[in-house]
Amino acid sequence: MKLGLVMVIVIGFTLASLIAGVHATSVVYIKIHTNPSTFTDPSASYDGYTPGTNIRYHIYLNVTTASGSVVAITNLTTTDTLPAGLTYVSGSQLSDPAAVSFSAVGQVLVWNWTSTVLNTVVNPPEVPAGVFYEATVEFNATVDYSTPDNTYLSNIATASYNEVVTHLLSQPGTSDTIWIARPILDIIKQGPTVVENGSSFNYVLTLNNTGYLDATGINVSDFLPVGVMHTSGTSTASSGSFPVDTGTQIVWTGTIGNVTGTHIVTITIPVTANTPLTSITNTANYTAYPSIAEFTNTNATCTTQVLHPSISLTKVPSAAIIENNTSVTYTYNVTNTGDTPLSAVNITDNLYGSITSGQSLGVGQSLQFTKTVTLTANTTNTATTAGVDELSTNVTATASATVTVLHPSISLTKVPSATMVKNNTSVTYTYNVTNTGDTPLSSVNITDSVYGTITSGQSLGVGQSLQFTKTVNLTATTTNTATAIGVDQLSFSVSATASATVTVVPPVNVNIVGTLSKIKIGENTTFTASVSGGLPPYSYQWYLNGSAVSGATSPTWTFAPTALQPIGNYTVYVIVNDSFTQSAQSNTFTVTVAPALTVQISPLSVSLLVGQSVTFTATNVSGGYPPYSYQWYINGNPVPGATSSSWMYTATSPGMYFVYLQVTDTTNNVKVSPTASIIVAPSVVGGYSVEFSGTRALSLLGPGAIYFCIVAFLATILSVEKRKRKTKC
Repeated sequence: MKLGLVMVIVIGFTLASLIAGVHATSVVYIKIHTNPSTFTDPSASYDGYTPGTNIRYHIYLNVTTASGSVVAITNLTTTDTLPAGLTYVSGSQLSDPAAVSFSAVGQVLVWNWTSTVLNTVVNPPEVPAGVFYEATVEFNATVDYSTPDNTYLSNIATASYNEVVTHLLSQPGTSDTIWIARPILDIIKQGPTVVENGSSFNYVLTLNNTGYLDATGINVSDFLPVGVMHTSGTSTASSGSFPVDTGTQIVWTGTIGNVTGTHIVTITIPVTANTPLTSITNTANYTAYPSIAEFTNTNATCTTQVLHPSISLTKVPSAAIIENNTSVTYTYNVTNTGDTPLSAVNITDNLYGSITSGQSLGVGQSLQFTKTVTLTANTTNTATTAGVDELSTNVTATASATVTVLHPSISLTKVPSATMVKNNTSVTYTYNVTNTGDTPLSSVNITDSVYGTITSGQSLGVGQSLQFTKTVNLTATTTNTATAIGVDQLSFSVSATASATVTVVPPVNVNIVGTLSKIKIGENTTFTASVSGGLPPYSYQWYLNGSAVSGATSPTWTFAPTALQPIGNYTVYVIVNDSFTQSAQSNTFTVTVAPALTVQISPLSVSLLVGQSVTFTATNVSGGYPPYSYQWYINGNPVPGATSSSWMYTATSPGMYFVYLQVTDTTNNVKVSPTASIIVAPSVVGGYSVEFSGTRALSLLGPGAIYFCIVAFLATILSVEKRKRKTKC
């Protein structure tokens, strides 16, 4: 029967019997009999045991003949040489029947049954059926703690004896092999070599069993160093559990499988660095494990450098208070105040852009830069510096500066009590000086270009005003300028001026002129008034023959006499009033009005034949201003030499003609007469021309005859035209 993992090796051999014709076969059995084995070797061929285990060995001996009969034997000796790794447990051996002697020297165990005849037919259950033993022994051996993992231990037993009436026979021996396994534990702790202070990262513990036996009851403890923060209950593992998982200690417990299976456990511990230290060291330990375990490492340590990148910036203006539109220089000092070098260092001003870029700063190193600008207003600006450490972490710092820009300003008004006065009238000037800037003013004074110092040594707060007066008599129009001056806290001087003009008004004078002094009915003349002195604007009233003309209130007035007005001389003048209650009457202008120029001519209609003549005469020429000049016109063109009151026209070619007379008087007034019409017909009879000369023939013709002549004339023209066309065809 097999209890645990039992290896039975049967080694048989044949002994040549010295008895004639008789042969006996001797067999030795070795059987391991101990507590049941819980595992086997990787090939499942051998029982497995751990160091420190007590193993109970059984050795069975028997002798059988070839036919299976029992043979009695004597002088039986059994020897068991224990392999290295096994140690005999003193006093643990038993034999049946009891051995005559037993010895244990080192690794060699010897049992002897000298002179004892063994002949039994007992078949113990541990021996294969049909095999009977002659003797048996048993003992305990302990697996040494020093026995390495994955070790095979073979225990060999031999026997010698005598068959009855034969000589001594020797059994070469049999063996039994067991497999020794134990856990071999290793621990590795990993973490980043460099971290930023305040950053989060993971510690990773790797538990490894490279032995062939599972490691049970394992505890691993990790006490976190000061400056490392961990949130309770956040640790994780690929197997096992955490009986302790606090902010300062993590304890893992569980089993680590052997090398033939899952033999690695990974533990992850999330932490955050929060320490002024430049490095932190964390150690994890195996705190519970099997006593038989071997270790590659019993603890593991991880050291992490902690970076504290830091940068500082100062920004200092060359002056905290300046005048408007004055330059100021800002000085920027950037310093690496951390414990790690910085690269890509830059400084940017929110108003002035990039100050520098691409700089490097060693630990404790400083760099200085400047920026000069011109300011026109109070300015608060902020500069920002940034740098990058070896882990590409960006650090920044800011610095602000305020520069107060003074805008000293002063204003002055100068107002006279009257801007217009009569000669030798008193006027009071009022001077108002005001601090219109944003800073107090001192040593304020006012000086007038005409009247000298008005005041001096005054002080003006921001927005404050002071008033002063000066009274003088004026005899002429006066323009004078006052100047106010003040000094601010930086001794910068500001000034302002104010001028005033007081007009001394002279008397009003007016003169008129007319475009014409002689006109005729139907014509007009325009009068224009020229005013000087006084105070504009002026008001006007025109007078004709001493009477005000209704509606004539402009600087000009046009006199246009009508036929209802009498012919003769008229007087014209204007009265002007200024805005200062002064009045003046102009000179008197005389204008003569004549009748309208008229002209008629005779005759107004006449018909002629070529070669005949007619005389036109001016009739009823009157009005205007004689003597007259004449000019006769035909068809809109002046007739050369026709400049008398009559003109004779001689027809030279057929057609329609128009005549009028233009009469001009001595004032170049022009009058054109009504237009007279002339019809000139050719002298043609039956294709021949007949010329009528003299006015006698024409006078003999009555109106009917004249009409007939005109029709005949037109018919003749039409007939001639038709002949011309036929000839061309």
